[in-house]
Amino acid sequence: MSNPQEDKEDQQQQVASHREDFGAHGEGKEKGEEQKPPEKVMLRLEDLFNQQAETSSPDQTFDLTPRTKEALERNGIASLEHLRKRDLASFWRPNLDVRLQRLQYESHERRRQELFKLATEERKRLV
Repeated sequence: MSNPQEDKEDQQQQVASHREDFGAHGEGKEKGEEQKPPEKVMLRLEDLFNQQAETSSPDQTFDLTPRTKEALERNGIASLEHLRKRDLASFWRPNLDVRLQRLQYESHERRRQELFKLATEERKRLV
């Protein structure tokens, strides 16, 4: 069984390495150097749950671990956005009352917690 802290550090090193190899716009280190596609980073359920919704950039690709994917499918969680964190500001809309904005945020967070719990329990059963 792997250590979650070590897994997270490995993932961060992969992303940092990718950023060193490719600039913000996917440019290689030197002109004429063949560009290789970005490596896929495998996300566990906990990684996905702790990831901020708007943090993924176009030059990063993520894939779910097989057990995480299976646990999500068994619980009917089709959109990964339902598990990602969103801050209060992401619910802002023109002419939307702040109290309603907060209600939407709190509702999303409660549902996110419920889905994470269901998927985590299912993933444990798969192991």
